[in-house]
Amino acid sequence: MLSLGFAVGLWQVGPSRWGALLIGTWAVGLLGAGAFRTDPVSGYPPGTPDQLQRHTRAGALHDLLSLIGFLAPAVACFVFALSNSLWWAIYSIASGVLFAATMALASAGFDQSQRWVDLGGLVQRISLTIGWTWQTVLAVRILHT
Repeated sequence: MLSLGFAVGLWQVGPSRWGALLIGTWAVGLLGAGAFRTDPVSGYPPGTPDQLQRHTRAGALHDLLSLIGFLAPAVACFVFALSNSLWWAIYSIASGVLFAATMALASAGFDQSQRWVDLGGLVQRISLTIGWTWQTVLAVRILHT
């Protein structure tokens, strides 16, 4: 909800309406993914197969909304990188690349990639930390300008 409120504020006073839409898309994706339970994978809870034969409707909606939601902040990092500050451009681009890369690795883990299956959840949390930290720094930056 805070990200959605931030998107509304960005729409009103921010430097980029496209960026505000992307932050809003992230917020709506997170809220939507939270409304639908993900399908169990990787033997959790105990007795669950590593991979389901067929997704449930709720699991498919969770995955779809997550995908849409998690693409948006990576693109937003690049949109907001277009500024007159070199340090901000570097930080935004690095955040966008790292966010996308860690989210791709987390997805590989959730898709049972042998190398990443045990780390999928941890890498997803790292990715979210990168995204929310960037969003917080963006908010502080806009507040000071």
